[in-house]
Amino acid sequence: MRILVFCNKDIKNPKAGGGTWELFRILKRLISWGHDVTLLCGNFKGGSREDEIDGVKICRVGNVASVFFLAPLKYITSKDLRSCDLIIDVALMGVPFFTPLYTKKPIIMICWHLPRETFFIELCRKLNLLGFLLASFLIFIEDVVAPRIYRHVPVITFSHASKMDLKATGYRYVFSFNYALCKEIMFLGKKEENIADLASIEEKEGRELIIVSIGRLKRYKGIQDLIYAMSFIVKKVPNAALFIIGRGDYLDELKKLVDRLLLKNHVKFLGFLPVKEKFNILKRSRVLVMTSYKEGFATPILEAYACKKPVVGINAPGTRELIIHGQTGFLYPYRPSFINPKGDVHKITEYIIRLITNEQLSKNMGERGYSFLKQIDIHRHEVSFFRFFSALLKQMAEKRRLKR
Repeated sequence: MRILVFCNKDIKNPKAGGGTWELFRILKRLISWGHDVTLLCGNFKGGSREDEIDGVKICRVGNVASVFFLAPLKYITSKDLRSCDLIIDVALMGVPFFTPLYTKKPIIMICWHLPRETFFIELCRKLNLLGFLLASFLIFIEDVVAPRIYRHVPVITFSHASKMDLKATGYRYVFSFNYALCKEIMFLGKKEENIADLASIEEKEGRELIIVSIGRLKRYKGIQDLIYAMSFIVKKVPNAALFIIGRGDYLDELKKLVDRLLLKNHVKFLGFLPVKEKFNILKRSRVLVMTSYKEGFATPILEAYACKKPVVGINAPGTRELIIHGQTGFLYPYRPSFINPKGDVHKITEYIIRLITNEQLSKNMGERGYSFLKQIDIHRHEVSFFRFFSALLKQMAEKRRLKR
């Protein structure tokens, strides 16, 4: 079939995150099955309007925001795009492209999670009152309009928490596949696909007691809570260091916070790292900290377990499902809020200090995390998902043939 995919980003986009890489894994699999795949997405500075990545044809219009308006126009005015047999409508930011309104082609929707409060956290930070109004509008679209428009469309997601959220919002046909694509994030498509081998990476000794954070630098990721905690941690453990892996538009504000708290010698921003460098940092570390107020599926937790490291994580959707409190790490409470959520900085401080000052406790929890990961048959989850996806495509192709 000729498959057209609507998404706001592709993997060359500087703003591409984990979901973008996971989507690309699906698209490459579709091509291996013999399908013709075109990705209609937003452009970026320096990006070409047309491109091809590993057989996936790329058509870029607008940017990551305006693409939601320009992609439908591009589809409507392009005879070539309209000749597709099936559409995959990707809601990376929670809001889909509303393809049922302007096409009768078979549609599959893919949604990692519903941002909801994330809209307020991010937009109010950038646009103040206008951001509040825009966030309110987007949540209305996400919670009221979209479920009605997609009521007959199958929706695929990748965590049980996201499935429950989608069902509660009003989506009827939701299918979740935990762990199905996490290998793509852990290895970014490279060949290091034997998770057990990560434990054999050389662990370099260092004087620093390293704390690691992995993720995009956005306010809703809660990294500011960890930085505040560091101001207390270094008073008790002077040689503690926080390594932050990731990039994003919150970087400048986080750097200002580090300067204000006089933590410049204790906090390092490493940006985006290649796979091996990321795992080398994890192997040197004492603990991974996950602070995001909302996640679809917190893959860095599995990366830490693969390196036999414990995790301190927020007791929020997408994170709490992967941490066994007191066994593989610690869960700390937070104050949910649509505009200004906050993690419990004192609990973050307490748990991190316990782990970086008690080597045996850290080692025991890391071993239990590694055992937790080994019990998950990621390959089986991946095979199960792609079998389902293949069957769904065949079912839709048959429906289209009968309609003709």
